[in-house]
Amino acid sequence: MDYFFRTTPDAGFTFNMHLVRLGLVLFLFIVYQFRQKAWLLKTLLVSSICLQGVLYWWYTLDHNILIMEGLPLYHCRIAGICLPLSFFLKREKARTFFADLALVGTLVAFAVPDPSNYAWPHVTNATYILNHYVLMACGLLVTVNYKKSLPVKDIAINCFVINLIIFIVDLTLNANYGYLTKVPIEFFAGFPAIIVFIAMTLLMILSLSLVEKLKTRLGTKK
Repeated sequence: MDYFFRTTPDAGFTFNMHLVRLGLVLFLFIVYQFRQKAWLLKTLLVSSICLQGVLYWWYTLDHNILIMEGLPLYHCRIAGICLPLSFFLKREKARTFFADLALVGTLVAFAVPDPSNYAWPHVTNATYILNHYVLMACGLLVTVNYKKSLPVKDIAINCFVINLIIFIVDLTLNANYGYLTKVPIEFFAGFPAIIVFIAMTLLMILSLSLVEKLKTRLGTKK
């Protein structure tokens, strides 16, 4: 167990994201077969909160890591907490927004290599995979079972407010939550933080708006 929860990073480790993506497809296929079971979504939502709690507990073992990386200010972490809360509190607009964010966030996260600095098995890469599996499954089930439209105006306001809060924290702590001050792609190195913030916010608004349009075409919103 000490090895699983270690705080000393490993060097020269590359994670096989192809297997992770394949696992996601298989997991979503299975979940979709039971999409009308109310208990499944509730179980996954509770699991999302629990997984966030496990990861946060690990970050508390090292104060510096907690401040710079452990706060729930990455978009998928925000969705992983706020989607269950909005569901159980019956906030329809918030539920729809965070379900869309869960779908987009997972796709973006799995489009790039696992950012963990620890070799498998470790709590960071285990929760990274499980959190995103559960998160996208929750987004899928909410989208299928709770047909609710979200105007572009609401998407834009939500994205701007969330990103502005994250951006202020980033500047205060000299951190990079949400990749709003620096994009981990060499081509974009050197861009001013404010430009990155604006670009990422616009991309987020565009991505979630496209999800809403796709839901309209597929008949999964009203």
